[in-house]
Amino acid sequence: MKTKILTGCYAFTLMLSAQPMAWAADINCADASAPKGKIPMCDGVPATCVGTGEDDYIVGSDGDDVIYAGNGNDEVYAGDGNDIVCGGNGDDMLDSGIGDNTLLGGNGDDYLSGSRRSEDRDILIGGNGDDTLHAHPGDDTLYGDRGDDFVGAGPGDDNASGGPGDDFLGGGPGDDILDGGTGTDSCISGPRRDDDTVTNCE
Repeated sequence: MKTKILTGCYAFTLMLSAQPMAWAADINCADASAPKGKIPMCDGVPATCVGTGEDDYIVGSDGDDVIYAGNGNDEVYAGDGNDIVCGGNGDDMLDSGIGDNTLLGGNGDDYLSGSRRSEDRDILIGGNGDDTLHAHPGDDTLYGDRGDDFVGAGPGDDNASGGPGDDFLGGGPGDDILDGGTGTDSCISGPRRDDDTVTNCE
């Protein structure tokens, strides 16, 4: 195993597998042909780039992509542009890249990472499963949804909610809203004396 530091929460780490994945497909959305047949929807929008339904490695284009990874344990890097990414069923890793992005984990234990540019505004929704949501600079919205989730706010004024389940929420620098939701939840404010609003947390 290897350790990845979640800098948005300052005091916590995420353990990730160090073993390389054997990908069923390596998809570059800039080169991929348009989806054929019945086109899946992602957040109500027709997908422009679609996975194989197995364990895929997907890289978005520099434009505005709508990526539907589908079934399998997928790894998606959205790239530049204002993207929408749906993980689908499986334990997925979704990285928003640069832009105002929406990431939806779907079913499974997913890891969602927001944009690293301060002017971007991301929406991260974990879905069903024990998910990890990690915001970066910017005023972002994070919702763990069903499951025991780890929701980490980054620098900026973030709105973070755990949803149903026993969740952990961590604030970052900025005036954050931390709402544990239903369940037995724990919340820690940011490292500075910010004007955080904390509700539904023990």
